[in-house]
Amino acid sequence: MGEECAVTDPAEARKRRKAIIVSQRMESEANEGNSEGESNHEEAAGPPPAVGASSDSVSSSSPPTKKSKEDPGDNSKKTQIRYDPDVPMPKDQLAAWRREARRVRNRESAAASRAKIRCRITELETEVSGWKDKYTQAMERLEELQGAAETQKISEASSNTITKA
Repeated sequence: MGEECAVTDPAEARKRRKAIIVSQRMESEANEGNSEGESNHEEAAGPPPAVGASSDSVSSSSPPTKKSKEDPGDNSKKTQIRYDPDVPMPKDQLAAWRREARRVRNRESAAASRAKIRCRITELETEVSGWKDKYTQAMERLEELQGAAETQKISEASSNTITKA
């Protein structure tokens, strides 16, 4: 049942958005490095590789460790980075672009939420139909047992009247 709902998985959508954001950051960092000169180009390349056995186990593309939450300015930047375009544009266009990006994300999120709810509803409907079937079977069995009990009482009553006579 879960495979039917995986058409618009919210986790997959988040992963795609995160990959887009990371690629945009990399491009913007590369553009900044090219415009500032070659001294920063060497710094942007990263530190020289460490010599030792542990350097093989650590990949250069591993995600950075979490920063402490001491600097509140980082949190406000994170939301803005989400909506930074690839190309520079005027402030009014940038605001419109960000609004549209938020609308798109909200639309995707809402669609994923609706799909998840629909999937859950169908799961619950199948569960309810299963319980209805069990209920009807139990009621039929109860009627059979009640009918058998009544016939047994009738047969006992008739055998008692025959023995008394």
